[in-house]
Amino acid sequence: QNFLYSYTEVTRDIFGYGYNGLLKKFGKSYWGASGTLVDECYMDTVAAPQWQWEYRYSAGGERESKRHVADPWEGAYSGRTRLWTYYLLGGNKQQLAVYNGRETIETNVCSDTGHRVHFYPTEYLTYGNGASALITSRPDSTHEYKIVDHLGSTRVVLNDTGGVISQYDFEPFGKVYAQTGLGSRKSFIDKEKDEESGTSNMGVRQMNPETGRFDSPDPMWEKMFSQSPYNYCFNNPLRLSDGNGKLPGDLFTSPTQAAHDFGKNYNPISIDLKKEMGSTIYEVKKDGQVFYTYSIPNAASGDFVVESSAPEGSVVVAGVHSHANYEEDLGSGNEIFSDDDKRNTTLAKRPDYLVAPNGSLQKYDPKTEKATVISRDLPKDPKDPTASNKQKEVKNDEKRPVPYKSNGKIIEVKKNVEN
Repeated sequence: QNFLYSYTEVTRDIFGYGYNGLLKKFGKSYWGASGTLVDECYMDTVAAPQWQWEYRYSAGGERESKRHVADPWEGAYSGRTRLWTYYLLGGNKQQLAVYNGRETIETNVCSDTGHRVHFYPTEYLTYGNGASALITSRPDSTHEYKIVDHLGSTRVVLNDTGGVISQYDFEPFGKVYAQTGLGSRKSFIDKEKDEESGTSNMGVRQMNPETGRFDSPDPMWEKMFSQSPYNYCFNNPLRLSDGNGKLPGDLFTSPTQAAHDFGKNYNPISIDLKKEMGSTIYEVKKDGQVFYTYSIPNAASGDFVVESSAPEGSVVVAGVHSHANYEEDLGSGNEIFSDDDKRNTTLAKRPDYLVAPNGSLQKYDPKTEKATVISRDLPKDPKDPTASNKQKEVKNDEKRPVPYKSNGKIIEVKKNVEN
């Protein structure tokens, strides 16, 4: 709870979180201010908030709806309406459309009575190459075009004829410094600010633009001991935005996706260290669904790596390892499963993935004794003659330190961060 005191008024904000750290409820109360609604009502600190909102999320943790559920005028008159907002999400969690709604019991022209919610579309969103929605289509067939900066923050909004609708300048952590024209629902790094609480919905957590801090700890804080669990982008908001990549412990919908993410994050490190790295892919059950993740990998202490173990009791589905940097004397052996790789995979009775120096991701199935190439878009060793310069590498926006194990110690590699 946050309390703001003045000579005449006290404000109380209450944030309620779910088991996974997502904001589920927000409440606000005022009391003690002369001449206001609550002038005669001196509430205590445990009374229910006067204004209340509730939030719902998808299985992937993205917000699906926001509902205004209570206010001080409850029952004061039958025509009172409450605002709802629903977000239509795509498979990659991006908002595709936004619908506003009004909850009411007011009798309409058709003599309908009782509890009803009327919805109507307000935004249809189109994305470019980045993560920001660049075109907003309105139900009246008009369009708005956004010009964004290197972080994805909205700086200028144009109408159909190229006229300026609004312009924005931000302080480092997203507080609006200067604005002209109408406000935009999504602005700083293309995220929505909740007007009711003043915090920005950053997906997994709420961020306070006044302080530049999240209001709840990072769910992966145990993997980044060197960082405060409340900081935003390693306190470097002018160059970085909240990462959308994955790391060990993050969840994927298939073992292959987990293996690909391993290669995206660890093949560059493996090549630089000239050491093989290995991990284990295992099942994680959450909200009645089965996901997959991988353990923090081991770095080899010799010529070969022992893949790190999954947590005790986990269902292991595959292994994954890298072949480090390109070595000329190994020739084609750099890019294929070795006989030892195949033998260990057969003994383990489960598939294994290989990330090669040429940027390829391969899978070996001990049942068929065949290896298949899944992709060629992972980071590669430029010295590898089989690496294709025509093959575009997957973009890695990961901003968090990337951990691995070496001689029993966890080492963190800071990526995309300038000292």
